[in-house]
Amino acid sequence: MKTSMNFIPDGNTSRVNWLNNFAIKLGQYSELLGISYNELLTIRKDAYVFQYTLNIREMDKQKLSSLPRYKNFKKCFGKNQDPEMFSSVSEADLSNKKIEEKIFERVGKLVNRIRTSPGYTETIGEDLKMETPVIIYNPLILQPQLMVKLKAGHPYITCIKGKSNGIELYADRNDGNNWVFIGRFLRIEYIDMTPLPQNNTQWNYKAFYMLGYNRIGHVSSIASVVVGKAA
Repeated sequence: MKTSMNFIPDGNTSRVNWLNNFAIKLGQYSELLGISYNELLTIRKDAYVFQYTLNIREMDKQKLSSLPRYKNFKKCFGKNQDPEMFSSVSEADLSNKKIEEKIFERVGKLVNRIRTSPGYTETIGEDLKMETPVIIYNPLILQPQLMVKLKAGHPYITCIKGKSNGIELYADRNDGNNWVFIGRFLRIEYIDMTPLPQNNTQWNYKAFYMLGYNRIGHVSSIASVVVGKAA
């Protein structure tokens, strides 16, 4: 059976926080879930060793950065090169912690076993952060975030498309016409080539997302830019 790891976050800092939470709270449910005392100890040791190892590596990086020979290496080979020869992590430091390999693979197998336990509930899973977050897509609450800047003197409007099909764009150019419909755009970037006013004037833009050709969600916040032949 393939171990699902979707519940474990990316990034070492996030993983430390996840594993610490799991190790601390698992004891509350150990009897209900059929977790032995030795298994609890193993998980707590894993959490400690994982954080310990990351702390050592961070201290190691800080120490390396102050060494003249390391600085010279960086100058020669680039900032992203971290050769093993410069590592000062002590093998003795880590071997004393009796590190077992593949911590998260073993944790993943334990999580899958917990999920099949008769005592397991979704509430327990959420407390142990074992449940993969479910993001519900609701088009009724979507709201575009317009960005506008000048490009060759004319407003250049962009927006993140997301899961929509495009935007319905409006402009108020402070010319007495109030909000004017510009058009529907599947590619969400638009240059407003309307002739520029003689004097500096603020032009405003707003938009709705579209699914198909139907307007959805909320109107965007107003994005503004000052235009004019003198701008």
